[in-house]
Amino acid sequence: MKTAKNKTARKLWLLLPVEKRPEGRDPWASPWECVNGMVVCAASEAAARSIAQKHGGYENGIGVDPSKSPWLNPAFSTCAELTAEHPEGIVAIDYSGS
Repeated sequence: MKTAKNKTARKLWLLLPVEKRPEGRDPWASPWECVNGMVVCAASEAAARSIAQKHGGYENGIGVDPSKSPWLNPAFSTCAELTAEHPEGIVAIDYSGS
């Protein structure tokens, strides 16, 4: 879809880790310095996943395994377009418990 100024329309995407991840290959096995979900503005699911991968944390294998790409891989993460039909509730929250 194009907007009036010939720009590609963007959508909001909710990315979350899947609940059941492949055993022994869980990028979120250590909860420290990991991103546990995000809302991304992008034109497509592929673009949203790419942006998420670039802005992830240790789940991406930083300092551990650079071959991990959990935000790009549907076996590890979901990517759903947020629409008006999305269930009522908080979509994103930033909390510090220190």
